Amino acid sequence: MSFRILRVNKKTLEELNELKKLQKFDKLGKIYIPKSIRDQFPNCRFYVALIDGKIILDPVKIEYTDEDQNIENKG
Repeated sequence: MSFRILRVNKKTLEELNELKKLQKFDKLGKIYIPKSIRDQFPNCRFYVALIDGKIILDPVKIEYTDEDQNIENKG
């Protein structure tokens, strides 16, 4: 698996607009996706895949045909 390496000193890193795009997993394995991106996928779930060393999120909208089949309401 290959990784892109960005070498900068701390001052340069603070000045980069790309800093907002650099995220890391928290202790629970969660990663922050900016609201401007999340807003483009309302009511979506995502298939998660690892392809060629990259994490891919494939958006899916679920349309229920019968209210009883709504898994969101099942407990």
